[in-house]
Amino acid sequence: QLAELNAQAREIAGRAPDAEKLSQITEAGQQLADQIAKFEVQALAAEENARSVVAMADAAREESGKARLRLASLRTERETLIKLLIGARHTDFPPIVDRLRVKQGYEAALGAALGDDLEAPAAEGAAVHWRHVEVPRQDPALPTGVEPLASHVEAPPELDRRLRQTGIVAGREQGHKLQPQLKPGQRLVTRAGDLWRWDGYTAAAEGAAPAAQRLAERNRLSSLELVEAEARTAAAATADAEREAVEALAAARTEEQRLRNLGREAQGMLAKTRESLTAIERAARETESKLAAV
Repeated sequence: QLAELNAQAREIAGRAPDAEKLSQITEAGQQLADQIAKFEVQALAAEENARSVVAMADAAREESGKARLRLASLRTERETLIKLLIGARHTDFPPIVDRLRVKQGYEAALGAALGDDLEAPAAEGAAVHWRHVEVPRQDPALPTGVEPLASHVEAPPELDRRLRQTGIVAGREQGHKLQPQLKPGQRLVTRAGDLWRWDGYTAAAEGAAPAAQRLAERNRLSSLELVEAEARTAAAATADAEREAVEALAAARTEEQRLRNLGREAQGMLAKTRESLTAIERAARETESKLAAV
């Protein structure tokens, strides 16, 4: 009987859990627990990064929207000015005003100096027109210290004489004082559009004359082309920034999701490991009970 009991005990002990296997599973479980903690820390960092990227993406989207609106506004203004300045013209003899380039701020002065004469063409085929007349050397000089309007206007030669015989003064007091010194054909104007003529005719500036308004619109159109080009570049840059921010946000959210998935997978593996440990521990207790009963 003793031999039989010993054999039974050896058989039971042989079915007992392997201590080395138990140690390996325990170590694997600890590694999984460490990985889960690591993934959780990384996922929280990725979540925080995603929140900051969301703020960046929102800011980039807002800037891009503002840039697009500004560009659209400038384009609309430019197209409107083109229609006003060109679209309404249906004539074989375009007015000479269309051939002028006046320095910004001098539009009213030029309008006062020439008035409706700016609407006449520089074409001798027209009933009313400008004809080029060489400026004779004996043309009188403007009063001392007065700058000719020609210095601020790029114009066809047909307007040379008028522009050279028109002076710019600082204000009404100076214009009134110098008017008696004007020679026949001469006139003085201010940048605001006041006018003094050699024959005593005087006109105070009252609002923008049609010709001055047209000149200001032409200047605005020229500047708009540059401003619109800059706005187009800015809109493209902000659109690129918006696209990059959206891509960065997608990448941040993808990374956060990846870490969350890894954490869940590790938790699932840890749960299985714990089940294995529980089964091994239960088997060990059963073996101990059986050996105690032998």
